[in-house]
Amino acid sequence: MVLDPRACGARQVGWTASLLVLASVTGLVGCEQGEAEGRGPSIDSVVGVAVRPAALDSGRAVLQVKNNSGQQLSAVRLSLSDKDTRQQFSATLAIGAGQTREVGWREGWSVGTNDLILLSADGYDGGGFETFRTADGGIGLRPSEILADFRRLKKEVDDGNYRARLWQFWRWFLWTIVGAAAVVMAIGAWRKARAESRRG
Repeated sequence: MVLDPRACGARQVGWTASLLVLASVTGLVGCEQGEAEGRGPSIDSVVGVAVRPAALDSGRAVLQVKNNSGQQLSAVRLSLSDKDTRQQFSATLAIGAGQTREVGWREGWSVGTNDLILLSADGYDGGGFETFRTADGGIGLRPSEILADFRRLKKEVDDGNYRARLWQFWRWFLWTIVGAAAVVMAIGAWRKARAESRRG
């Protein structure tokens, strides 16, 4: 029997916590860690991420994090979360130049489908990936759409475009309320006229 750490008491966290992690990685949260990150090249330029099938369970995978730079990376922060169950795992990896660290069941997390993988390190802009089920039943890896959305939001905030977006939203919201009120009033008037015609 293959044990899954998520079925063995892996701690659960709310989706809000995952969003806060995303915000911190993308620099939306102005904490000290967030200030230190997001001011340099993407972490993808020095770290490669891949998955390989787990030896004991073909439906699971092992995460591989490789240091493609020519120097030691002493504190690569890794955060993994299951978007379905909201469970989360985090670790800090020290990876020598050209070396690969693996994270799987033995390390405390068995990679499955619909996992969100976030990487961050001081001096680098954070990166993220998500897993999915491939056509042959394995587990694939692709850039995170959620992280891409956060980066677009951050860029709009940095550029000041969020004010225009906010005004567009409120204008749409007000017109929607006015339109709905007009429809309700029209229906009320029609019902009233119909009731009076029946009495007549």
